Amino acid sequence: MSDLMIYGEIGWDVSARSVVDSIRNAAPGNLDVRINTPGGSVFEGLAIATHIKSRGEVTTIVDGLAASMGSIIFLAGSRRVMAPGTLLMIHNPSSGAWGGSDDLRKEADVLDVIADEMAKLYADASGGKLDKDKAREMMDEETWLTPEQAMEYGFCHEIAGKATAFAKLTERTMYRKTPKEVTMSTTQTTEKPGLLDRIMSRIKPDADVVARLDALQGEHDQTVVALADAVAKISAAEAERVALVDAHAKQIAELSEAHAKALEDAKIQGAQEFAAKGLMDNAPAPLPHVEPKDDDAGLTHSAKWQKLYNDGKFSEAKAYREAHLTEIKEGR
Repeated sequence: MSDLMIYGEIGWDVSARSVVDSIRNAAPGNLDVRINTPGGSVFEGLAIATHIKSRGEVTTIVDGLAASMGSIIFLAGSRRVMAPGTLLMIHNPSSGAWGGSDDLRKEADVLDVIADEMAKLYADASGGKLDKDKAREMMDEETWLTPEQAMEYGFCHEIAGKATAFAKLTERTMYRKTPKEVTMSTTQTTEKPGLLDRIMSRIKPDADVVARLDALQGEHDQTVVALADAVAKISAAEAERVALVDAHAKQIAELSEAHAKALEDAKIQGAQEFAAKGLMDNAPAPLPHVEPKDDDAGLTHSAKWQKLYNDGKFSEAKAYREAHLTEIKEGR
């Protein structure tokens, strides 16, 4: 007895060519075809179903999900088994056609033809429990069936085995009425590994290469840390430079202000000195020294004014002269 697994999306994860080759190369006798697929390409699925039927003695087994074209492949078996908790889904075919209105109408006609053929397959597989029209109604409704329901319609012959997690749905296989238990199922561990995954799993990296890669990673991490530290130091130095420039600019402004004030003060002082000097230059010549006539009476006005002048008290001398001009002129 040989086993053939159809796990994943038909036409993407599973190709008709690989399945057909496996069927042809299988040992004589009964062939078990284990299914867990959300469906996929109509024509790839039909090709697989045709070769399963031509094999004759084939047991098809639903391990998780047989949706869309997966149901057609399942019904191609001469003996059909569903594990408890698995699901079967039938619906109308769909297409991602593009083009003008005539192109889309032609594509719709093609889909109708395919749907009719699929309805005939479902009706034939039921063993007379439903006709083509009833099958077409179920396809229109997107019908999900438990193993017990599938047996009622004649699709399933036996309920046995152990179910696995449902196959992963993709953007191409998201259906209108998908049960919650299917959308919530974790399927990564149950899908058949792809070609690249199988190749990578057989590659054993050289220990020296791994060690060197780890060392390079360590050097890289150290370089990143060093660069981050250098950037932080540069940022700090730049902040310090900006602060010094600001302080220098403030000091220059203060010195400029002080200098301007000093110049202004100097101008005022010079003007005052110039004015005082001008008063003295214009003052009348000092009178000859006159001794006081009366020692007990003190100095005369002329002598007192002369003394203020000789002592350099020009402002007082000027004020005193203006106050006692008559007395001074008379020599009193």
